[in-house]
Amino acid sequence: MGNGVFEPVEPAVWEFEVSGLKVVQSWLDYRTGIGKGRKSSDLDSIRPQRWTAQFTKELLELLWVMEATLSIYPQQSQLLGKVLAGPLFNASELPPVPDATRKAPPEQSDVLLRE
Repeated sequence: MGNGVFEPVEPAVWEFEVSGLKVVQSWLDYRTGIGKGRKSSDLDSIRPQRWTAQFTKELLELLWVMEATLSIYPQQSQLLGKVLAGPLFNASELPPVPDATRKAPPEQSDVLLRE
């Protein structure tokens, strides 16, 4: 970061993706890069001017969470295998959802106004 360096970062942590989003790289881009993509307001153009101690803390915590998550993947895979080997049911076996309970989620702005 600038003249600073965070190392070592395991390649699996650096390359970890969720739905095609590289988690660590996205975190860094959001805090150090020029804003990309859709803007929700002019505030999206405001970028940090320097690296802060809070960024260091957040990045270290993110890396630790990623390492811990990846370390339990083999165990999660075994558990998933056990679940899939057990009795399963199809969605068609579930009761139908009543029409009265089917409604769109509230608009984001509505949620913010109520909090």
